[in-house]
Amino acid sequence: MVARNALTTLSETLQKETSALKRMSERWNAVGGTPKALWLRDAAVYIADFYSLASIGRSDGDFIIRWVQNREGSLDAINFDLKTRADRYDRLRYLLRAKKPASSGPIALNYGALGFVYDISLKKADGSFDGFLHGVFEYRRLLHALSHPEPGKMPIAEGAALLINDRVIINNMPRLLPRRSDDLSALFWERNGISASCCRPGLRRKRKRPGR
Repeated sequence: MVARNALTTLSETLQKETSALKRMSERWNAVGGTPKALWLRDAAVYIADFYSLASIGRSDGDFIIRWVQNREGSLDAINFDLKTRADRYDRLRYLLRAKKPASSGPIALNYGALGFVYDISLKKADGSFDGFLHGVFEYRRLLHALSHPEPGKMPIAEGAALLINDRVIINNMPRLLPRRSDDLSALFWERNGISASCCRPGLRRKRKRPGR
């Protein structure tokens, strides 16, 4: 029950926040762009409303970050050329071909926090490529909902662990995670390239010794 409630909370939080970013990209695509002042105001509202969002950025068709709205404490990335990061550049080109938004795996953000980036491609009025919308999430902030759940929902408790994209984010197990999959009882959730699992040690069946 604890694991199911944790993944439900995580799912609801991510669905709400990534859907908001999609709406922001759809407003851009509908008219082939959004005035900078209005875009920054929209981004500031989303960051204020959604605790896990650290920043929202926009890169242009040359993969250079042009606009950024930050939460206090985040570092500015304006004029950063994403082509200088081969892993990010290759992934963005793949998303452009796939024509769908997706999350990166866990990454160390440029101010030291652990998080991920949710990327959505943007279009000009004629439908041609116009860069990306980048939503930067902090795991510490995202998981705030699990440690401060709504009434009726349970937090991650002792004896459970939360993994996102195969990386342990919360580990309240009294020992390291078992290496064998059959040693775990797990629930899995996946959407938009983000996969999560909430696990607890499974009960291992005792094997009968020969002759007994």
